[in-house]
Amino acid sequence: MQERDGRWVLDFGADGKSGLLAVIAADERRSVRSGGFDPASLEGRNVRVRGVVQNVGGRPQIVIGSRAPMEMLP
Repeated sequence: MQERDGRWVLDFGADGKSGLLAVIAADERRSVRSGGFDPASLEGRNVRVRGVVQNVGGRPQIVIGSRAPMEMLP
C-alpha cells in the first residue's frame, strides 16, 4: 500500500507498472479503518476487490468507496 495525495493506493501488479490499482479516497479512509480494515495488512494476502474498472493512465483502476467492495480471502 502507498499513500498518494492523501489516498491509499493498493497496487496488485507484480512490477509496480502494470496490473490493477485499487484506490481508497482520502475522505473514505476513516470509514474503512473504523470498519476494522487496515489496508497495510493486505501485503501477501489474497483479496477480492469489486467495482467498476476504469482505465487511468493506461492501468486498470477501481475506486473503493467503503469496505464493502473488498474482502480478505483465505
